Amino acid sequence: EKALLDITRYLTARYASYPVVWITAQEINLTSGSLAAWKKSATLVNELDGYNHPQGAHLFPTEAGAPSAVAVVAETWHEWWAVQGGHAGPQRKSYYQGYWNNTKVKPFLETEANYEDIECDGFNGYKNSRISAWKANLCGSYGFTYGVTGIWANCYSTAGNTGWLGDFSYEPWYMGLDKPGSFEMTYLKNFFEYVDFSTLIPRFNDSRYSDFNTEEKSLASSENADTYVAYFYNNDLKTGVLKGLVNNRNYSARWYNPLTGKFIDIADVAVVNGIYTIPEKPTAGDWALLLTNRVLGNYQTESPYTDAFIQNNFALGVPTKVSTHNGFTDYGGHSAVDGNLSTYWCALNEQMPQWIKFDLGDSKIFNRFVMDLYDTNTQYTYTICGSNDPSVWENATDNAWNVLYDAVREIPAGTRFAINIAEVEYRYLRVKFTAISGGHWGAICEFGVYRLSDNEQPATRPQYQGKKCYPTVTSIGSGVYNAAGAYSNTDNFLFDNDLNTEWKPFAPAATQTILMDLQESDSLSGIVITLGKTVTSPPQYRIEASEDGYNWTILVDATLREPQVFTEDRRTMICETLSGKYRFVKLLWLNGTNNTTPKTIREIELYVKTDISGINTVKGALNKNLKVSRINKQIHVEVAERSTLFVYSSLGSLINRLEVQKEQNLALPRGIYLLKSVSNGKVESMKIL
Repeated sequence: EKALLDITRYLTARYASYPVVWITAQEINLTSGSLAAWKKSATLVNELDGYNHPQGAHLFPTEAGAPSAVAVVAETWHEWWAVQGGHAGPQRKSYYQGYWNNTKVKPFLETEANYEDIECDGFNGYKNSRISAWKANLCGSYGFTYGVTGIWANCYSTAGNTGWLGDFSYEPWYMGLDKPGSFEMTYLKNFFEYVDFSTLIPRFNDSRYSDFNTEEKSLASSENADTYVAYFYNNDLKTGVLKGLVNNRNYSARWYNPLTGKFIDIADVAVVNGIYTIPEKPTAGDWALLLTNRVLGNYQTESPYTDAFIQNNFALGVPTKVSTHNGFTDYGGHSAVDGNLSTYWCALNEQMPQWIKFDLGDSKIFNRFVMDLYDTNTQYTYTICGSNDPSVWENATDNAWNVLYDAVREIPAGTRFAINIAEVEYRYLRVKFTAISGGHWGAICEFGVYRLSDNEQPATRPQYQGKKCYPTVTSIGSGVYNAAGAYSNTDNFLFDNDLNTEWKPFAPAATQTILMDLQESDSLSGIVITLGKTVTSPPQYRIEASEDGYNWTILVDATLREPQVFTEDRRTMICETLSGKYRFVKLLWLNGTNNTTPKTIREIELYVKTDISGINTVKGALNKNLKVSRINKQIHVEVAERSTLFVYSSLGSLINRLEVQKEQNLALPRGIYLLKSVSNGKVESMKIL
């Protein structure tokens, strides 16, 4: 205690003259002993801080009415709540409502909720941090503190003095800087500044303002009904209605994409008897809705995302029944159909058989199952059955079930697999495990049911127009240090035309960003990603593009549908058609099943429809950077500053790409060629004979 009070005096003396906000402790109310000691520390800060900065205390995930929280709020030094939603998925609206409606009215701030890519009560993964931020702000939090792997858990390096590496974070701090959440928190901040956050009042489940009564839908609105903001993170397109609007006001509505920070306008906003019926979400991802009659200023827009390969999952969010489950709510049958790979149904123990049943609501025509099983490298014996007899929902016997698929299957590490069957029509489905090797328990991360038409995916891999390009590549998530401090990165293997080399992320469970810079804008055609030799199925992924590196457009979102996977010459590859003219392409290689799941990539092929004939031809005398001469039957290239040099044939085929520090000799056969140098965004070109 003496040491605690000594450092309290030191920190107060050092920082009190700065514009600070005091947060006492980490989890001040974790135990009664720690609460007593930290209260003394906070009291001392209050006495010594002559500037009287706002003072709060970091709480364990605790309801506002819990005795330990009440004990904190009674303290004279306590002026605001530093609440913790925790790391087990987005918090309930009622949790925040308790602090909003607390007897002693004080601001509260969500200071710790689902930090990105950390392991704490399970793996948080990528999207829970974003969802928590939007939900907390619309439930009355005065903001959100974003935490991320490596930075939050004091991870210094990949070798040597690693700090807490492996104890909460699988990656060091510099990899944490490269996460998608850093962009998404900026988009969130920009949105709430744009709509004037301080005017919004959380409405929770108040039926006077909406029909939202599920956790996946949140609403805040202004006191005079001129602005409503709703947030949806349900895994389907369903929305709801807004209430309490003024009939004769001229409202406008638009969707806001939390992944890009751009709006999509909604036409024909009709308020009838104070009610607005919200149209379906643009996609099954998370979206914010802005409805207002105020003039808020200019805003960026985007076109709605379209994807011919998105299929309707009939099992998403349907009622389930299970033989047993592992006691905790999160391990119930609903976790097998919630669209979240980080949650799962888990049986109570290893005893067999174990089963899970699904009610699709009415009979559906389907021909495809997609399953993500929790345990890997394990042999499963199971059946998938269907029925239209309502008695099967209550009756656990095999009567009235028709076997649709019967298998003994060895599951490679991290595999999501699809099962295609002849087209059938059923309402009720059951997956029944009768044996699992190694004493493993029945557990399913996700179960999907689809109707796949014949033309959903081509039988052979597509061939893309244009030429293969060789961009500059950056991948922080694959850069490692050894114990001696030497740095290495496998990102140079992504475009080396060598299928024996592989890009390897340091932490497969986490999300990695692979950034490709074409040096200048070009018309994209397609991308081929050849998976590593031991990778049997890819993680979820997103492909985005940008002209300036700041404003991004989603080209492919494989979180909304299955990846486009093809097999050729014993290679497994992803093939995605791209379009648009961009300079930067970003591959978000999202969370793996676990930290031992292979996520390696052997090669990336990025195709562009470059029109070589359209590149300006300039005389060498006009080039400031690129000079060409002939020395000993070779082409001698000189550059004023380090450049990337591209060599094209007269037909536009890329022959070579190389980095030139100052000068380089090229041995070329007789012919006409185009040389192009790129340096710091400046492009020069020259035809040579």
